[in-house]
Amino acid sequence: PINFERNVRKLTATQIEGLRALLQEIPLDEIKSITIHSYTDNSGTPDINMVYANERAISAHHIIAEYVAADKIIHRIWGDADPVAANDTEENRYLNRRIELVIELWVTAE
Repeated sequence: PINFERNVRKLTATQIEGLRALLQEIPLDEIKSITIHSYTDNSGTPDINMVYANERAISAHHIIAEYVAADKIIHRIWGDADPVAANDTEENRYLNRRIELVIELWVTAE
């Protein structure tokens, strides 16, 4: 996952560099779709959490679209649903503020 500091809505330069490095390792012509799953912690209201999750997904989308056709990029905005850790400490909330990418490749017969 790519994790976010509190109140951060966009990828940092380091995160962008890492995402670009990942995309350069994938055979781009074999990508069927990339789904961006975006999550928050439970600190804000549900509406605010959805805004943050959406803006984080859009930030990743812009970088992915440099490599992959935009119609292959899907957003799934979850807000504070499906935490990977309890939201009881700042460290755990950091783990929950994340985007995850699911990359689906075309299967080729050989």
